[in-house]
Amino acid sequence: MIYDDDKTLQESSPDLLSKSDKPELEVTENVPEEGNVSIAGVAFNVLNTIIGSGILGLPYAVKQAGFVTGLIVLAFVGVLTDFSLRMLVKSGRQAGIYHYSMLAQSSLGKVGSFALNIFILFNGLGIAISYLIIIGDTLPLLAEQYVPGFGVLQNRIFGIVMCACIFIFPLLFFRTLAPLAKFSAISIACLPIICIIVAIRAPTYAKDYDIKYTTFGDNIFPAIGVMSFAYVVSHSTFLNYNTLKNPSQKRWSIASMCAVGGSAVIYLAFSAIGFASFGESVNSNVFTNFPSDDIAINVSRLCLIITMFLTYPCVFYSARMVTNIMLGFESETKQPTKIQHISVNVGLFLVTLAIGLPVKNLGTVYQLIGALCASGISYIIPALIYMSVFWDCKGAWLRVVRVFKKDSVDLELARSTIPKVKTIWIEDLGVAFLLVFGCVALAAGTGGTIKQIIDQH
Repeated sequence: MIYDDDKTLQESSPDLLSKSDKPELEVTENVPEEGNVSIAGVAFNVLNTIIGSGILGLPYAVKQAGFVTGLIVLAFVGVLTDFSLRMLVKSGRQAGIYHYSMLAQSSLGKVGSFALNIFILFNGLGIAISYLIIIGDTLPLLAEQYVPGFGVLQNRIFGIVMCACIFIFPLLFFRTLAPLAKFSAISIACLPIICIIVAIRAPTYAKDYDIKYTTFGDNIFPAIGVMSFAYVVSHSTFLNYNTLKNPSQKRWSIASMCAVGGSAVIYLAFSAIGFASFGESVNSNVFTNFPSDDIAINVSRLCLIITMFLTYPCVFYSARMVTNIMLGFESETKQPTKIQHISVNVGLFLVTLAIGLPVKNLGTVYQLIGALCASGISYIIPALIYMSVFWDCKGAWLRVVRVFKKDSVDLELARSTIPKVKTIWIEDLGVAFLLVFGCVALAAGTGGTIKQIIDQH
C-alpha cells in the first residue's frame, strides 16, 4: 500500500507505569495487550507502510545529492530510521505508553504533542497533494494515448478535479477506515507491479541518455528531505508494535531491522536503476521520463492512478484526525458533530486541491514535506522523547516550556512516575546525533528547497 499512516487512529494507549525503584531497563509491569502477529508479519506490515509514493522521487534525490553520495545517504537515512523506531519503542516501554502522540504529551508536554500534531498534519496534507500531482502527471498521458477523442481528459486541471471529485471525495466522509479496508488489498497488489515494470523497462532507455556517475551533487539537504519522506513511518510505530506476538524490545528490533533493511534494499535498487537509465535527465516523478506509448509502463501508470485514488483517503484521515484534535472537536471521550465532520472534510479537501492544481513540481513537494515534517516525525520528536524519558533533563525541559504553566505541572507529575534506569552510552550518543541530524535536515533542507523555489521564479 502506498501509505497507511492513518492506521495510527487505531492505536491503544495504556496508562503510565507505577513508580518503581528497580533499575531495570525492560519495564514489563504495564504492557499493551499482546497481539498475535509474528515478527515476520509485523516486519512485512512495517515494510508495506514505508514503501509508498516517495519511491518515485528517489532517483531524482540521488541526482540531487550525486550518485555515490546519494546512495550512501539513502542507506544512512534507513539506518537512522531503524534506530529511531527502536528508541521510540524503548521510550514507550519505559514510560508504559504505547501511543506516539500520548507519549509525546507525557514526556514533552502539550508543546511536544502540539508540535507532533503539526508535523503529522502537514505531512498528511503534503502526501495528499503529491497524490494529486501524480494524477495530474499521469492521466493526460493515458488519455492522449488511449482515448484521444476525449480532449478534455488531456487537460491536467480538469483531470485532477474530475478524479478528485468523483473517485476520492466520496471516500472522505467515513468516520473510520473500516469501510476502506477492502480496498487495501488492491493498493498492496498494485505496488509490486509498478516497481517491477519500472525496474525492467527503465534500463532499455539508458542508451538514449548521457549517464555521468557523479560523486557529489549540489542539493544534498533537499535530497535528504526526499529520502526522509520516503522512509517516514514513525507515526505508525506503536500500531505495529501492539500487534506483535510476545512483544519485547528484542523482537521489535528484529522486525524493525528487517522492515527498514528490506525497504532500503528496494529503495537503493530502484534509485540506482532510475539514475542509471536517465542520468541527469531523471525527473522528480520518474514516470514522466518514459514515453507515452510504452504499453508496459502505461499498465504501471494505470496501477499508480488506482493506488492514488485508494490511498488518498488514508493519509487524509490522519490529517483530519489531528485537525479535529487541535480544534477541540475530537478527544478520547468526544467525536466531531456531523457539521464539524463535514466542515473539516470539505475544508482540508479544498486545501489539497487548491495547492495540488497549480503546483506541478513533485520534487519540490517531496523535498519540502520531507525536510519540514518527516525530520520532525522521524528524528527530532523521537530523540526528544528519549531524552525526556531516560535522561535527567526534566528541569531543563520544564524551563523551556515554563511559559505554558499548566502544562509544566502535568509534565512534571507524569515524568515522576517513570523510573530512572541506566542507559547504554552508544544509544545515548546515537540519540544525540539523531536530534542534531534532524534539526540540520529540517533547517537546511527547508531553506535549500525554498531557495530553489525562489531561484526558479
